[in-house]
Parts: sequence; C-alpha cells; structure tokens
Amino acid sequence: MQKKDNSYIFAAFCLISIAFILWLNSIDKTQFYPDKSNAVSKTSEAIEIKTTRELINIFNKSNYTLPYNNNEKIPDIFLPSIPKDFKHTKDVTKKKSIFIRVMIPLIIAEQKNIRQKRIIAQLILKDANQLTHPVSKAWFDRATKEYNINANLSFLEKKLELLKRLDELPLTLILAQAAIESAWGTSRFAIEGNSLFGQWTFSGKNGLTPKDRSKGKTHQVKAFPSLQASIRSYLKNINRNNAYKELRDQREKMRIKKEKLDAFKLAEGLHRYSQKGIEYVKIVQRILNTSEFKNLENI
Repeated sequence: MQKKDNSYIFAAFCLISIAFILWLNSIDKTQFYPDKSNAVSKTSEAIEIKTTRELINIFNKSNYTLPYNNNEKIPDIFLPSIPKDFKHTKDVTKKKSIFIRVMIPLIIAEQKNIRQKRIIAQLILKDANQLTHPVSKAWFDRATKEYNINANLSFLEKKLELLKRLDELPLTLILAQAAIESAWGTSRFAIEGNSLFGQWTFSGKNGLTPKDRSKGKTHQVKAFPSLQASIRSYLKNINRNNAYKELRDQREKMRIKKEKLDAFKLAEGLHRYSQKGIEYVKIVQRILNTSEFKNLENI
C-alpha cells in the first residue's frame, strides 16, 4: 500500500511540476522573475524609453551606478529596446556604462528562467530510469527536442544530456559577447532589430540584411521583438548547438566539482562562434579581464 501511495505522490508531483513549467513558458517574459537574492529587486516592469537622456535620468533616480556595489539591489529597469539615439553616444566610457546597466537585469531574468527550469527537470528526473507518466514523458520528449538531443540515445543518455544543456552561463560571458557583437549596443542590428549577438537566419523572415553581404549570399541577421528575446535565443543557441559542445562539457565539469562557473575558461569553447576562431576567444577574454567586468563577477 505504501508503494502505491508513493507512486500517487510522485505522479501528483510531476503534474504540479509540469503545470509550473507550462505557466513559466506562458507568462510574459518581459516581467521579472521574483528573486530573494541580494542582487535583484522583487518586481519588474517593462519600460519604454525614447532617448538616452531619459534612460540616464532613470538610472540616476534609482541610484543605479557602476562600479556595482554588492550591498545594493539592482533596480528592475527592464528595457525592451535600446533608445534610437544611443548610437550617437561618443563618450566610450559613458556608452559602456549605460550598455552594461541596460543588460544586467535582462540577463539575470533569463538566467533565472533557465535556473528554474533546470531545478524542475532535476526533480522530475531524479532517480528515474524511465518516465511512465504520460504528462512527464510528454514534457521530457518536448524538452529533448527543444534542446536538439539525439532521439536515438537511451533514456539515461538523454536525461544526462538534457541536464548538461539546460544550464546557465556566467553573466559576464553573456555580457562580453553582447558587447562585441552589438558594438556595445550601437550597431544597426541592435538598434533596429534588438539583435545583440549577431545570430544569422536564412528564413527570409524577421531578419535584417547586412549592407556588406556578398553577392549570392542569403543570410540575414535575426531581429527580435525585444532585447530579452535576443538574450533568450542566444542562450538556447549556446546550449543546443553542436558547435559549443566543448563549452558545455567544461561547464559540466565545473558543476560536478561544485565550482563557480568560470567565464574565462568557458570562453575557450567559443572558438566556433566567429570566423576569427581562437582570436575571437582572446577578444572575449580581454574584455573579461577588464576592471569593469571583474567588478561584475559576483552578481
């Protein structure tokens, strides 16, 4: 009888977990996920900013400054797009400071999204050699497809691979790539298409054509409805694309050793992100070594 009761409890838990995941996927992603940590305030609201001056005024009113003070909460300033006039910002130090402050709350929100999903996945898959409940199995099948996991693998192999892919990245690593790929938020693709990471698309839809695209080429730079959508797409790209397997393997080793995720080491797995190869890795690592980024490592 006890065994039967336990099976009911497990089934109920799975249903509740799946319901939570469905709710998480359905809510407005421009809303901030509540966090009890010191770094993030409890609520968030998307705000429309038309000019860089307006944005600076909001930062000032919120006492949101750099270098970041770990004793202060990051305000819930949630920008859907970069102001059009931001590209005219000439002061390099000012430009970098504004871009970093725009990005931090957005990155934290998406990291939290992944973290919550990973926790749910770990609970559902804990000690399970197979999934017999139809709701749990449907969720698992959908997740493995979403994260591009080989359908021919065994259940255990799929489970381990899903947990390897359904994971976050250091905030500074995401921020460094965004800075490089969007020219600190001033590129045409960032301003017109909320595209922070230079991701390509060949669909002919939702893309911006590069002005220097070679004749005969068909690729476009993918545009997004919001800055956060661009971050979300980038994270999924890193977590499911075979080109970044080395990065995921290194991240898993850090997890097993219960180490803090090391952005500098993980950057070594980005040599296929750009045609520059290893030189691209060095560019990312140089940014990570700047004082601006060192001050952000504990967020």
